[in-house]
Amino acid sequence: MKLNEFPVFTVEEANYTLQNVIEITEETIAALEEAKERWSSLGIPGLRKYYPLEQLTEDDYLRIRWARHVVDHGAIPKGYFVVDFQSPDPETYYCWAYGEDAITHTHKVWESFNDRRRITRQNS
Repeated sequence: MKLNEFPVFTVEEANYTLQNVIEITEETIAALEEAKERWSSLGIPGLRKYYPLEQLTEDDYLRIRWARHVVDHGAIPKGYFVVDFQSPDPETYYCWAYGEDAITHTHKVWESFNDRRRITRQNS
């Protein structure tokens, strides 16, 4: 799937799909915490598992796997556990960040997470 081939979601469809994204995100965060605890228990700062064939650390691998799962659900991974969904307006994304229970914000496709606005009845 190319970046410009993401499906269009209504806010209701995005919130339905979001439940899977939240589950994947929580699993990834738990795996990242488990890896951090496992390696920090050895007492060597910065020590972590490295995958030489992929040239990735375990935490990078886990974040990339998360992003691929998000894309598999039709959403657009952004930043650190931030996800956009293409709205029916081609210039607007629905925006979600880890810790939120539902899609409650939008931003224009040329804007960032910092520019997001709360969804009102007029812009949903």
